[in-house]
Amino acid sequence: MLPFQTNPTRHQFNRLALALFIYELIFQLGGYLILLFHAGLASYEGLAMLLAGFLALLAATRILGIHSVGHTYKRFHAVTYLRLLFLVYGLQAYSTILLDPVEKFLKSMGFSLEYATEAASGSITGFWMLIYSILAAPILEECLFRGLIYGSLRRYGKIFAVLISAFLFGLMHGNIIQFFTALLIGSLFAWIRETYGLPCSILMHISNNAFAILFNQYMQENLWVYSLYNLLVYGGMIYMLCFLLRHFPEILAQLRSETNLGKMLSQFFTSLGVILILILFLGITALNLE
Repeated sequence: MLPFQTNPTRHQFNRLALALFIYELIFQLGGYLILLFHAGLASYEGLAMLLAGFLALLAATRILGIHSVGHTYKRFHAVTYLRLLFLVYGLQAYSTILLDPVEKFLKSMGFSLEYATEAASGSITGFWMLIYSILAAPILEECLFRGLIYGSLRRYGKIFAVLISAFLFGLMHGNIIQFFTALLIGSLFAWIRETYGLPCSILMHISNNAFAILFNQYMQENLWVYSLYNLLVYGGMIYMLCFLLRHFPEILAQLRSETNLGKMLSQFFTSLGVILILILFLGITALNLE
């Protein structure tokens, strides 16, 4: 079937692509216009991003609607939080290892990656940018990717919804340095959303951003912060490996049970709206290499 020959499934995928485009358009253009027409907000870039993001999320909700996953979640408690925090940092550590040859290849091709590295560094200045980075961004991104997008895709299969929501989450960062980490972390956040619910994925996203800022600002000058960072990274790598080994049969069984996964992936990536949105964000990612 050609991309322009629609069926209900492709129609839903095209709606999703439209929602992503509208979200990004309102977020980027809205934030710029707020700062442009309200000069007093020039030093409150984070506040402008928060307002634009909220409006963008409302527009995306209007297009996609709210979909319930429709099952009972597992209980979430303090021990669960610590386990998930180790998974988050272990996965990020492995993503850094996987990214290293990609960075070396791009640098060998003449790309400096200075802008991409700076954008991914997590450096934060100003109160409102701090609020946006720790609270607003995780809430907005989780509501969009693990709420609206994951919810709209869940009917086509759990693995499919996890993979596509994570892929789009990584792609919309528009940064090759962040893409691989966001892809893996997005998969974990989607699994958390599926297992424990959306509020829990929001909590883990907030925690990840808060710890990232803490480590970037104080790790070099505070022994306790440095020790905590190493505990989460190396402890997380060990725990992630044990987690995957323990749950590998379950993951394999889920993959085998989702017999329509290949068909759904094919329909998704050959839908016209999806093709256009991929071209757009891949173009942005390519521009950010310079």
